[in-house]
Amino acid sequence: MNSEKDLLRKAFKEKRKALSSEELNKVSLQISARFQEWMLDHPDLNHFHIFLPIAHQYEVNTYLIKDFLLQQGKSVYTSVASADSIEMKTVLIDKNTEFELDKWKIPIPLNPIEAKEDNIQAVLIPLLVFDEVGNRIGFGKGYYDFFLSKLNPSVLKIGLSLFDPVAHIPSENHDIPLDYCFTGEKVFTF
Repeated sequence: MNSEKDLLRKAFKEKRKALSSEELNKVSLQISARFQEWMLDHPDLNHFHIFLPIAHQYEVNTYLIKDFLLQQGKSVYTSVASADSIEMKTVLIDKNTEFELDKWKIPIPLNPIEAKEDNIQAVLIPLLVFDEVGNRIGFGKGYYDFFLSKLNPSVLKIGLSLFDPVAHIPSENHDIPLDYCFTGEKVFTF
């Protein structure tokens, strides 16, 4: 089972690397637009946990979504990863938050304000690939599965993907599926 996941992970890392910066920007803008449209139907959501993009991994530009949420008066959180475990500390960010790159080149807030996870209603999740029923493959370290396992099960799990889904990804007991996934063209509901 892991070998199939490993093959998909490798293939989609390569597929990402083949994107030009213009293509990445275009899809990021489209995903942000889909998200903004989706929010019209979800005005009751006020607390969002987002990932910040790792540039060399060609991730979706979530600064666009962060800025939109803050303009809407929503509370926005992100995580700071621990160097010695898969534990992530939740921190609050606002329009004045400045960022620096950690040793993995992940943007993290300067002077972070630690926050409890109890208020989080939706988590935007980085991924490489997802399937037609909401299974996903990330970078394989397990940070998000561990983080999601600590949250209330009602928290919405929202993937952001540069590509359309594959037919099937094998899942394991610890894998937590998505509720939604946004691509440049469509919002998938699971």
